[in-house]
Amino acid sequence: MAETPSIERIIANTINEEARGDPDALAVRIVTALGEAGYRILPANGMKETARGSQPFDALTPEMRPQDTWGDGRDWTFETSEHGGDEPDNMPQAMKATDAAGHWAIYVPLTRADKIVVPRPHSETVSSKRPEMAPLYRSPNGDTWFLARDPGTGSASVNYVDFSGLFH
Repeated sequence: MAETPSIERIIANTINEEARGDPDALAVRIVTALGEAGYRILPANGMKETARGSQPFDALTPEMRPQDTWGDGRDWTFETSEHGGDEPDNMPQAMKATDAAGHWAIYVPLTRADKIVVPRPHSETVSSKRPEMAPLYRSPNGDTWFLARDPGTGSASVNYVDFSGLFH
């Protein structure tokens, strides 16, 4: 059985093979190479798309978003929808929250790997260390790619800095 190459090796190989021009295209090729090697790729916010089925959805534009003027929900109404889910209980699987102006949104439980989760207290999840950054590649024009690792979780990301010093 072949050993899965490290994230660092996959990214470095992709950059060395294809670093010619468009950094956005290169990013797509890096993500593709990581996926082909068996790594699970999620958006930067760590969330995957959860809307399932054929139901069409529209973007919740800023003017449509419910607003909590007082920050405590006093002018809001809440309506539960589906209950139960995978567990034999009566937990709501979604809630409709409506503000005083009639703007509404649907809220669902947090999930990871299709299991409902609750976040740990902030003090248990905050790392006092800054992410570890290792240079992966520097192009002739000064663009640089870094591998960043969170010392608390070990999660990795690629940071791109253009020749002017701006992070992307």
